[in-house]
Amino acid sequence: MRLLNICLALFLVYVAYLGVWGKNGWFDYQQMRDKVEQIKAENAKLTAQNHSLKAEIKDLKDGINALEERARFDREMVRSDEVFYRIIEDEKKIR
Repeated sequence: MRLLNICLALFLVYVAYLGVWGKNGWFDYQQMRDKVEQIKAENAKLTAQNHSLKAEIKDLKDGINALEERARFDREMVRSDEVFYRIIEDEKKIR
């Protein structure tokens, strides 16, 4: 009977060890949960970026104002009746 109790106690210790430190144990669960949280946060950022890009694409397809704004700021284009001035400041004077 004593040998049976010792064997059962060792078996319970082994099962507890596997449940905490073994493959798919508690520590693995914690690491996977942290990874899932990181991935969810990254997905939320990418989803927001996708919505922004979709809105910009819709605006570029539908409206002329977005095209004009992009041409002005990205390509520095002006209309024929406008004058473009570029002001360059010296970085040493700003500091």
